[in-house]
Amino acid sequence: MRKSFIVVVLVFTIVVVKLAYYTKPSHPEFPNATITPSELNFSPDSIGKHYYRQLSEAFAVEEIDNTFPDLGKPVLSIKANNTVVAVFAYPNASSATSAINNAIKKLKLTREKGMIYEGPDGEYLVFVQFIDMGYSLFVAKGPRRELEAIEFYTAIVGPSPWKILHFFTPLGSEWSERKLEEKFWLAKKGLKLSGYMDSLEGAYKNVSVALFVYRPREAQEVYSKLVKAFKESGWEVEDITLPSDFGRNPAGHLVNFTLLSWGNKVVYIELAGFPSGYRIAILYGDDDKWFDVAKELW
Repeated sequence: MRKSFIVVVLVFTIVVVKLAYYTKPSHPEFPNATITPSELNFSPDSIGKHYYRQLSEAFAVEEIDNTFPDLGKPVLSIKANNTVVAVFAYPNASSATSAINNAIKKLKLTREKGMIYEGPDGEYLVFVQFIDMGYSLFVAKGPRRELEAIEFYTAIVGPSPWKILHFFTPLGSEWSERKLEEKFWLAKKGLKLSGYMDSLEGAYKNVSVALFVYRPREAQEVYSKLVKAFKESGWEVEDITLPSDFGRNPAGHLVNFTLLSWGNKVVYIELAGFPSGYRIAILYGDDDKWFDVAKELW
């Protein structure tokens, strides 16, 4: 009786193991999840205060009612000398780009020179820029000379998420031959990221690449959630050591990295710090190709 029971148990175990083997997906499964930071470290008020301080140093400034109600609720609405100014704040590049396109359309503007536009009722200064870890849409209407003076005091050239992706990441550079072939692939595999400031997706040397720029604290959280999601989906963490000269960049530094594998496929997740945000990189490809592409991030 005991022997018969043992035989039954062994047969059952073999059947279960075989079923598990044959039902396991033949290709690596990505987490079916949306990864987002629990809270955005974004302060619209600080953007408005920044412009107020700048303009009050050189112009007679007074707060006024919103002159451009069709554009939404501004974080700052003032009159600087004879020019009316409204500033609108956005958490990411895509919403800011949509906002400036909407402003140009609603105000019926045509570009005259640089950031100066001609409208049916006068001249405007309109631009978007990254400032205080957020994006601002700056809209001003007034005399041409004042608009040019205000542009001088407010438009700045400095770090930005766009520069992280297209200036300090060789693969994203618009001036380099090492350029990503445009391809939106990550969401198609079931994994979505949100809350980022800017992003770039594509393919290079048969490796899929996705880059996201977050504010530092948000990036740390998203990185940890990504690694956890892949591990819970069955991917195994590989113990690797990167070369000592890896991750060197005049503008950034390597913060953390994880390599996960499933069969002959790997996912490399990297966290890198820059002055205007932290870059999260996700590489997906064959285990003998990912490192050559990872080097091109620097």
